[in-house]
Amino acid sequence: PIITYTLNLINYFSTVPKPLVDVQTVVNLIQSTTTENGLSVACMLDRNVYETGIKVSDESMDAIDIEYIGPHHGWSYIIKGFEV
Repeated sequence: PIITYTLNLINYFSTVPKPLVDVQTVVNLIQSTTTENGLSVACMLDRNVYETGIKVSDESMDAIDIEYIGPHHGWSYIIKGFEV
């Protein structure tokens, strides 16, 4: 069974008294996030440069096994895998 915990970071960020002045501050904030059950969040800054404007076909998107969870369909989901 897959156990899923969803963190609503948008609401969390809106209640944080510390200003989010740079990317490292955001990374540190995310890293310090835990759930009521004690699970923690791993986060690191990715400084790689990626190509933009890549178009993904509908067939490729349909091959991704996504399970949407919670009341906000696009916000919370589990990516179980995809076919290559």
